[in-house]
Amino acid sequence: MDSAISGGTVAIVQSMKASAYRVADGRKLYDIPMENPGKCHPGRVAGGSRLLVLADCAITSFGKEYEQVREIDPATGEVRWRHRTEPGRRIGQVLSVDPVVITTVHRETHAEDWRVVVLGLDGGVRRTIDPRPKGLKHCGDSVDTSANAQQCREAVVGGGLVLLGGTDRVGAYDLGTGKLVWGVKDEGTSYGYHPLRVGPGRTGIVYQLGTSGRAGRVFRVGPGGVDTIEDVLRLPASTAQVEFGMAVVGKNAYVGDRLVIAPAGLSGDDAQHAPRMLSFAP
Repeated sequence: MDSAISGGTVAIVQSMKASAYRVADGRKLYDIPMENPGKCHPGRVAGGSRLLVLADCAITSFGKEYEQVREIDPATGEVRWRHRTEPGRRIGQVLSVDPVVITTVHRETHAEDWRVVVLGLDGGVRRTIDPRPKGLKHCGDSVDTSANAQQCREAVVGGGLVLLGGTDRVGAYDLGTGKLVWGVKDEGTSYGYHPLRVGPGRTGIVYQLGTSGRAGRVFRVGPGGVDTIEDVLRLPASTAQVEFGMAVVGKNAYVGDRLVIAPAGLSGDDAQHAPRMLSFAP
């Protein structure tokens, strides 16, 4: 099952069927139909300032399968536009709904063959970006299309840029030209770079995960790459081990100047005294 909220509407997809409900009272607003009857089945949804529906299409036609994303009016369900992937490719993650930026992957080779696709206001392809030559991998080298369509921690869109992170590097691409604006690679040992925000002057705010013996940090980087790096927040060594255990597979958010990290799950054993959240500020 997948769900997303846009305005006062929550859309829910389950078992290849989708419906929309009013958040205020739970009243059903409309069904989100299959299209090309029997050929395109709703699979996931993405929300925010826009409501997107992702669908699997031609799933009984081997070699000709494709996927579709359509924007619908959250209040009425009216389709505003549709975009269809090339046969043999599927949608990986929705990186942004405004502008609409998605990833696509090959059905057979998955994360080995991926792209960032920027869509225009009518759903047409505005730009396709191939980050592979710079060694950047799809959302932590994984493709999970079984649930949340907006769960890629390794990407942030804003200010005309898409920031892409990974195990040992981070880079920024211009959404209009598709060109690399800046990049940073760690020659040592790192457990990941998570872009947090696009800043002024085409800069990026990035969280570099710590290790069990080294605390992480938040830094700013811009055009010029490594020579422009400036630490924004140095996390304390006293929490390095807890940070490492929590951040590798957990969730993080950056609000104001505060970094918040939460674990992906809890054991339920209170005797372990597992931390529920870490919060750091300057």
